[in-house]
Amino acid sequence: MTGLELGMTERVVAPTEPVLTPADPAIATPEPAVASPESALVLTGSAVVVTEPAVVVTEPAVAPNAEPAVAANTEPATGPVIGVLCLETTFTKVPGHIRNPATFGFPVRYRVVKGATPHRVVTQHDLSLIEPFCEAAQALVAEGVAAITSGCGFLVLFQQELADAVPVPVFASSLVQLPLVHRMLTSRQTVGVLTAKQASLTARHLAKAGAESVPVRIAGMEDQPEFREVVLEGRRDELDVPRLRHEVLTVAGRLADDPALGAVLLECTDLVPFASDVQRLLGVPVFDIVTLTNYVHASLSRQPYG
Repeated sequence: MTGLELGMTERVVAPTEPVLTPADPAIATPEPAVASPESALVLTGSAVVVTEPAVVVTEPAVAPNAEPAVAANTEPATGPVIGVLCLETTFTKVPGHIRNPATFGFPVRYRVVKGATPHRVVTQHDLSLIEPFCEAAQALVAEGVAAITSGCGFLVLFQQELADAVPVPVFASSLVQLPLVHRMLTSRQTVGVLTAKQASLTARHLAKAGAESVPVRIAGMEDQPEFREVVLEGRRDELDVPRLRHEVLTVAGRLADDPALGAVLLECTDLVPFASDVQRLLGVPVFDIVTLTNYVHASLSRQPYG
């Protein structure tokens, strides 16, 4: 979760299809502690407990467990391949989303972890999923990927286990950027975090990212109808892109009255397509899983100078 056009209906390639590029018709492209008066929450390292009703997920099952490698342009795919561990979701992935290959200028390979629904990962923090995620990571390595990331920031809980399971770099969540982003700011500034579900993003998640002492202002998307119905609850596959953009900016706007805001980090990968909109609204640097993936890929594809 730029430059989106209305009416996008492109979808991610089916696992049984051949390698595709964005030119192929078959490709289409949970609430942070925000600075809003109603739901502002500042985390500085101590545990935070938030109560809210559980989210019931009725997302359609995804048949395949793996998706093919795809290139983000029409040129032959060359260079290091980035592997992406995916939740079991079926909604449209628009450009800018990590699961839309048009987002990147290099090859990516996807693997869906069966049973890893948003409810189990975001709301339940289901630790029984560690093993299947590690097995999926190992399968991606066997397929030749040079590094591994994921399609959900809440997988930061599995960061160390995933890194220990494979011999390639793993960055399971955009949240691992928090310490770096904080170091770029003055000691008086905070980092705004836009998340899928505010109550679910706990001090434990920040600690797993090495960010337990980072002052963050969290704002969550769970009360936004389009996001809740499509992303969290899986009631529909097709996104209303303009409606979702409006919801993202509504939630991001809760950070606008924080004079200490120095940067924003998008925990949720579904918000990245609207990163430029968020930046225009708030006027600060915006980091996400795509900025991190590009950074890691650059470190794996160095070229000689001169």
